[in-house]
Amino acid sequence: MDIIIVLGHDVNKDGTLPREARLRVRKGVEAFKGGRYSYMLMTGRYPVRKEYIPTKTEAAAMRDFASSLGVPKERILVEDRSRDTMGNAYFSRVLLGPRKLGRIAVVTSDYHVKKARFIFSKVYGKDCQMRFIGAKVIYPKPKMAKTRTVENYLLKLTKDFFKGVRDSDTKAVRHLLYTEHQVYSRNPRIGGAKRKELEKLERLRIMQYKA
Repeated sequence: MDIIIVLGHDVNKDGTLPREARLRVRKGVEAFKGGRYSYMLMTGRYPVRKEYIPTKTEAAAMRDFASSLGVPKERILVEDRSRDTMGNAYFSRVLLGPRKLGRIAVVTSDYHVKKARFIFSKVYGKDCQMRFIGAKVIYPKPKMAKTRTVENYLLKLTKDFFKGVRDSDTKAVRHLLYTEHQVYSRNPRIGGAKRKELEKLERLRIMQYKA
């Protein structure tokens, strides 16, 4: 299976997509129409600690937008359990299940490619031919600088979080998410220092969305 995976980036209360999410979908649709990929997979529920519950998940909203741009709905898969990039990678892999994977293109914002590459490499490993496509995001210089600073720090914390996990070891990733991740684990078995670190990661992620 040759597939394009588009990572979510928020969704408005009415189920429409904010500008950056639309940029990601447009980039994914552009790659799909190039003819090398047979499916698109939209991944994302909505960010942690939203002030509202949107009428659609990120993935459903992205599917509908891609469909409006000419992609047949039967060619679009939806993963709507994930709340962050770690979840995007893990739950998309679970959804794809035993399918034989060929070429995979992961589409995200250009400033987010480094973190996405690290996480998806941990989850998918060498199971497929993977490339990353960055949708060009242009913000005012102060906001762009803040976004890149936050992203670099999040990448550092993410590498620490995955320390000791081998590439493509999905069992280890699942164990990590369901025992230590603040979002996916009901009762994280982590010490005070790591808990504070993950809480800081979550606050930074929220700041990034509001930047």
